[in-house]
Amino acid sequence: MANIPSINPYYPSKILPAPTPEKNNAGGAPFSEMFNKALSNVASSDYEDKTTNLGLLTGELDNIHTATIAAEKAEIMLNLTVQVRNKIVEGYQEIMRMQM
Repeated sequence: MANIPSINPYYPSKILPAPTPEKNNAGGAPFSEMFNKALSNVASSDYEDKTTNLGLLTGELDNIHTATIAAEKAEIMLNLTVQVRNKIVEGYQEIMRMQM
């Protein structure tokens, strides 16, 4: 009987860490820096997904679960990024509608 590999738990806090009191916008890192870091995390997740899929297709990766988890993680991170972008555009449009 084959052993079932263990599945590591997935924590959303690894995508975007919760802001700490010393890293808030009042005196910490600017929003653009935090946003660029989040985008680089999305890009690295997409790269990980592509490399695991390539490894699965070439036979270098035996565990299909790793490829599936990487694909789902990349999809969730991309969906989160799209939703954040939509909210930013929505906020910008709302500001532009304000009368002076």
